[in-house]
Amino acid sequence: MTNASELPIHLAAILDDLQPAAREQAHRHRRRHQRRRAAIVAVLSTVALAATAGASGSWLGWFAPSSVQNDLSNVDAGLPADLRYDPDVARARAVAHAGAVVHFAATTRDGGYCLDLLMDGADRPGDATCTSPTDASRSAFSVQIPFADADADAPPRVLAGRVNERRVTRLAIELADGSERPIALSDGYFVAVLDQGDAEQAHRLPSTLVGRDGARELVAELSLPPTGDAPVKQGPLEATTILVDGGDLTRISGVQGTVNAPGAVRVRLQLPDGDTLVARLRADGGFRLTIPIRARRQLAAAPATLTAVDARGRTVADTVVAAPSLYRARERGRAPTLKGHGAER
Repeated sequence: MTNASELPIHLAAILDDLQPAAREQAHRHRRRHQRRRAAIVAVLSTVALAATAGASGSWLGWFAPSSVQNDLSNVDAGLPADLRYDPDVARARAVAHAGAVVHFAATTRDGGYCLDLLMDGADRPGDATCTSPTDASRSAFSVQIPFADADADAPPRVLAGRVNERRVTRLAIELADGSERPIALSDGYFVAVLDQGDAEQAHRLPSTLVGRDGARELVAELSLPPTGDAPVKQGPLEATTILVDGGDLTRISGVQGTVNAPGAVRVRLQLPDGDTLVARLRADGGFRLTIPIRARRQLAAAPATLTAVDARGRTVADTVVAAPSLYRARERGRAPTLKGHGAER
């Protein structure tokens, strides 16, 4: 290529003007070539995936992506080893799908299962649920109805889960107007995407999940309450536990809540070892009790009794509180049923 210093001044100036444009044109050409090549690779990949799916009849059996695996792993966060479900996340696979919704399942070490959803290619942390063999034997269905994050007022359109009753071979959702919408089963798993009209009806009125056998005889049904914002009935005494920093679900640093019952002036918390903590109610009925460090693991072994009393010390309302790990132990059949208002979660 001719060097600009060897040309007449006016030609050198012209060359100086043209060289940047030439370099930019070459750069654009390379970028177009790279994009064209990337597009071809993407198309070929899509064709290959579609061919694989077409050959198998569906996307079922595909391994769960890392986001779903992480969500499934987090069901055991903060729990001791003997209370964990331990889902086999490495072998979690797609078990059902409808439209852009894919349902994933992983088996647990005790023979139960955990479920999670991938909607429009995204996983929502915290949606994973697990079912123990004991719970599966007690209920014909395990159901997930995730709400839309983008619009809290929008009715949920996805209904997913698993049929635990083996005699059920046909599944449908019966809407309040009496009409039914069949739901396809895939080895007992299911996922359905309701159309807008059906979703709005299920949002306002109760519906029913109906399971039938091969002869279309009713085997089991599950009432589904409206998904809309029904008025929340306030209990006389509402309480939540406060976890110790670090996410350990066996250690409780305190209890807080609100007393809605009239006449109450203070709350009393009786710990499993017999010690009692007392706190006066704020003007709005709120309270907070701090549990001593030495007693912070007690509520993982047994519940504490929380009582709201009036000025004369008479009981106005009561409930029980416990560490989240104790509720998990109850779910796994390793702890007695917790009794008292608000104990059943």
